[in-house]
Amino acid sequence: MNNEMNDFLDFEEFESLKKRYKQLRKGEISNAYFDVLELEGLLDYYIEESNIDDTKYLLQLAEKQHPGTISLDIRRAKFLFSEGRFNEAYSLIDRLEQLESSNHEVFLIKGLTLVIDKRIKEAKQAFQKAIELAEDELDEIYYTIATALLQSESRILRRQHSILSTIFRR
Repeated sequence: MNNEMNDFLDFEEFESLKKRYKQLRKGEISNAYFDVLELEGLLDYYIEESNIDDTKYLLQLAEKQHPGTISLDIRRAKFLFSEGRFNEAYSLIDRLEQLESSNHEVFLIKGLTLVIDKRIKEAKQAFQKAIELAEDELDEIYYTIATALLQSESRILRRQHSILSTIFRR
């Protein structure tokens, strides 16, 4: 999920994409169109970098250029959850779940949000659903889940380390 852009662009192409985006932000170019995959890649990058201003700008741009696109709304939910805006994130995730119930990313983001909110049993169910729906990317999904669980400050997780083994059994 985090490195999907790497599947489509090499390092130089992604750097060129970031440069075009920065030119837009600085006002050096007045109009720039980004396709959905480009916006996904930029959003993933700036969310991971915790760059709030650029993420907000890109989310607004995404809404203008590609309104209602599920993959971009998934990134919006990821951003909301990273900002601690759980109610908004849950609301968006619930809507996405209704629209795209077969998308593993929806359930992965839901699980991540639930872990941060210390709703571990519900997170486990969401993670299991994400794993069931994923056709590939399982290594990346396992890594994302394990990282989220290990980084959680929840005492419950520290006591119940077996949650990892029960989630990862297939």
